[in-house]
Amino acid sequence: MIAFTLDKLQAHLPELRIFPGSSSAAAENTAVCQVVTDSRADCRGALFIALTGERFDGHRFLQTAASKGAAMLGVSSDWALAHGSDIARFNAQGITVSAAPSTLDLLGYCALCVREQCDIPVASLSGSCGKTTVKEMTAAMLGQQGKVLYTQGNFNNDVGVPLTLLNLTADTDYAVIEQGASHLGDLARTCRFVKAQTAVLTNIGQAHIEGFGSEEGVYLGKSELIQDVLSRGGRAAVPGDGPWTFRFAVDFASYIKQGRLVFFSGSGADSEDLLPGLPLITSAKVISSGPAGIRFNLTCHEQHMTQEVTLSMLGEHNAANAAAAAALALLTGAQVQSVYAGLKQCRSLAGRLNLKQLGAVTLIDDAYNASFNAVTAGLNTLGSFKDCCRIAVLGDMGELGSAAESLHAAVGTAAQGQADALFTLGPLTRATAESYGSSGFNCHAGSHEKLAAMLEQFIAQKLRAGQRVCVLVKGSHAMQMQRVNDFLMQRYS
Repeated sequence: MIAFTLDKLQAHLPELRIFPGSSSAAAENTAVCQVVTDSRADCRGALFIALTGERFDGHRFLQTAASKGAAMLGVSSDWALAHGSDIARFNAQGITVSAAPSTLDLLGYCALCVREQCDIPVASLSGSCGKTTVKEMTAAMLGQQGKVLYTQGNFNNDVGVPLTLLNLTADTDYAVIEQGASHLGDLARTCRFVKAQTAVLTNIGQAHIEGFGSEEGVYLGKSELIQDVLSRGGRAAVPGDGPWTFRFAVDFASYIKQGRLVFFSGSGADSEDLLPGLPLITSAKVISSGPAGIRFNLTCHEQHMTQEVTLSMLGEHNAANAAAAAALALLTGAQVQSVYAGLKQCRSLAGRLNLKQLGAVTLIDDAYNASFNAVTAGLNTLGSFKDCCRIAVLGDMGELGSAAESLHAAVGTAAQGQADALFTLGPLTRATAESYGSSGFNCHAGSHEKLAAMLEQFIAQKLRAGQRVCVLVKGSHAMQMQRVNDFLMQRYS
């Protein structure tokens, strides 16, 4: 982390009140060299910020952080008002206490203090699905040219984004920041701290409709990232072959004319098949896709170069992910050779169409999370396994609001022809099972245990008949579909 002083923090957050420790002659000039939010971490010399949420209150762990050597404590203004004696006690121990109206904002502005000291290209991305894969691909491309800081795991929310930025160091060459959102204003809030010069939206899909209110709300919410980057003079890329392409072309027409908003395509469509006048930066055209992986041509249009790419990753949609990542990497300063070289290093991520061979049973582990677009992509991938019995095991998709029933029913229709058997779990997937109907074996379970028992019985019948079996497991994180994966791996490994 790059150190900053409390006066720099106070410049961004004028409401910040500083209660200096007894040994602090000029608290405002005190250097912050480390920021932590977990009292179980190494707190020596650090600023410990007491975050609060529905199920936790970091203020309960202030003493723990202090006893572990924290030099500073970040608290809420309300807590400070009610705990003057505690502040005095901490001050007597030489610990400076800083109070802000929101400790979440305090964390964010700490990240901004670090971000402002980095004169490096910072790229950001968001979208309804594919974010993590595109982030990993982009980092691999830029990593051909220098040291890259990029979001780890799913640290893409109001807490994860600042924590990622705090890891910037003096020798970082590029940063790739994934920004998630489930409500209007979410991206605008984290954009205050990221201040990316380049951005890409992977897609605008049917995810988090409950939070955004509608599909229109999803478009407006995701567009906050593009608006932020473009309004500050940056460049961005959005899908050129999606349902919202025309809307992007209308809403951001002036930026398109300036050459600062460009488009990518993952459908294989040629530029003349897209909306007239769209500036295309990258496009991918699938050659083949199956259990062995995906092969496609990736074109970088501004460099007039096309190259065949082979990835050991499942799913045609990963060609579109590659086009999105290439667009972001090129906008951020990657050479075209780095784009192709970086892709060669990419592998499937755990829980995201990850292939596992368990004897005669093939498991497609896609259990990490589920949106409508991601589920249909998973079903299309399952459908590419031709010489076996294809089983889809699906749990409820979350946060779909009023569209939940219709989208779950649409999944059942999408499974027809792609799955020979459908096992469903959760109240919402009843609509999936009903829509799938008699297209194949159809089973709805009331619990993980019942599902596992019926799944085991069905697989046993197929194996006794000499058939190979391929199982796709997918559902929202709350459905704990990893339990199904664990069962299959224990039973058939």
